[in-house]
Amino acid sequence: CNGDILQDIIVSGESGAIWEWSETIDFSTSVGTNVTNGVTSTFSNPIVLTSNVASSNTITYYVRQQVNGCYSDPQQIDIIVFPIPNAPILSGIIPTYCPGDILQDIIVNGTLGGVYEWSDTPDFSNLIGGITNVGNSSTFNYPIVLDAPGDIVNTYKFYVRQRINGCYSPSTELEVTVNPTPDTPIVASGRLNYCHVEILEDIVVAG
Repeated sequence: CNGDILQDIIVSGESGAIWEWSETIDFSTSVGTNVTNGVTSTFSNPIVLTSNVASSNTITYYVRQQVNGCYSDPQQIDIIVFPIPNAPILSGIIPTYCPGDILQDIIVNGTLGGVYEWSDTPDFSNLIGGITNVGNSSTFNYPIVLDAPGDIVNTYKFYVRQRINGCYSPSTELEVTVNPTPDTPIVASGRLNYCHVEILEDIVVAG
């Protein structure tokens, strides 16, 4: 993926071969370092790989072996570097909840073909919910009972990301707000006891 470090590449051939690696098919230039071990050659060139903004990029290397003064045909090795997908975008709005409400489905939009992951931890160590992917959207179904203990607003945080060609997008943080239950109103003033045919007076309550 874009930003990854190129890992070592190992090829095998004949014992005692002399190996050459290049970025050009005529081997006019050499690249990286080569470590020979028996019949294998390990190519090391720990560069930072880059892709195009919205499409993949291909980096090509060539390798050949020389045995008794004779060269083999070159082997072409293509490294494909895919771009990082965009972070998913919330579709619509997330309503504000009260204690005891059930969390409704949350929908995000991303890239067609993306595989989505949802979590309640930013490192995605705990994947949760039922996921339905249709087209470029993902629906998160996690019908938990929401709570807001005491008089404090409670916030649930969920994280979603998409994976395309093995590359993960940045995650999108989604917040669900649960407002606390208000206190029961109390009677501040007012007459509560009456006789027959008396007129009900105003009652004042406070919250």
